[in-house]
Amino acid sequence: MPETRSDPTPLIVTVGVVSREGRFLIARRRPGDSFAGYWEFPGGKVNPGEELRAALERELLEELGIRVEVGAQRMMIEHRTPSRAIRLHCFDCRWVEEEPRALECAECRWV
Repeated sequence: MPETRSDPTPLIVTVGVVSREGRFLIARRRPGDSFAGYWEFPGGKVNPGEELRAALERELLEELGIRVEVGAQRMMIEHRTPSRAIRLHCFDCRWVEEEPRALECAECRWV
């Protein structure tokens, strides 16, 4: 069995716990994506040199077409897969404008 090499550099990801009127926004992963069909809080990868909150604002605009106000960091979770470490930064967000649209996800909804 071939050896799996692990990338020592963690993948930095931001996630928005977006709220509006007591509901939270979730997005479903597209077919073909890793974890396809799973529901998640939306967000995405941070580009090198990018600030965490700016990355989250960019990702939510790209994926869902919404603008948010990024608030306090809720938590940071570190996870390791066989090939990579993942550092997941979760932020509370307040929806500001535009209705969410499934631009880079299979669907989205307020729950």
